[in-house]
Amino acid sequence: MNHFWVSLNFFITHTPRRIPPDPLSNEIYATELRSEPGKKPRIFFVVGVDGWSKIINAHPEFDGMKFVESAPGGDELPQYFECTIFRKDRKVATSVREYMHEAHTNQGAWLTHSRRMLRHKAMVQCARICFGLSGIYEPDEAQRIEKQVATEGRKQTDLHKSASANLDQNNRTPFDKKISKNSGIGFVKNWVKAQDIQKVDRAAVVE
Repeated sequence: MNHFWVSLNFFITHTPRRIPPDPLSNEIYATELRSEPGKKPRIFFVVGVDGWSKIINAHPEFDGMKFVESAPGGDELPQYFECTIFRKDRKVATSVREYMHEAHTNQGAWLTHSRRMLRHKAMVQCARICFGLSGIYEPDEAQRIEKQVATEGRKQTDLHKSASANLDQNNRTPFDKKISKNSGIGFVKNWVKAQDIQKVDRAAVVE
């Protein structure tokens, strides 16, 4: 069993306070990110909406949840969704708003089921704050992380290529470059030429 599956198994089996999401139902899955060649991949866990719902409902202090949809904006979509989660051990509920213009990705299910996606987003973020959940991500966040890591990887590759090209350029000696008068070879040639002139002048004086 490789490191990828070992990490996923560890996460699932070490959740004593809640029923772990089921990977066979695609409620949770692990993905690898390799930012640079030669480095160990980073593994993080992605939980779908069904997995988040299972985690919330299985929490022993969970005492209900409600949603509020705002009035529609100019595009006839709600401006925000507000999720409120109640806990048995707290007097004050936890409420979180997620705004459409911030969360909408203009792709996938956001184009066909915008309200549902925004409601899911509000539920996930509220659950994080209410129950202190960390180390897991929802699919939108996973896609954003993958794009960010891919972009950083391309930047690092471009920097390495640029540095290698500059090093090769600095180490390359052009054959067609004229020898400078101040260079070592130029100095020797000028000195030899001066010695020849002096010999001719001495010969003329002797004659």
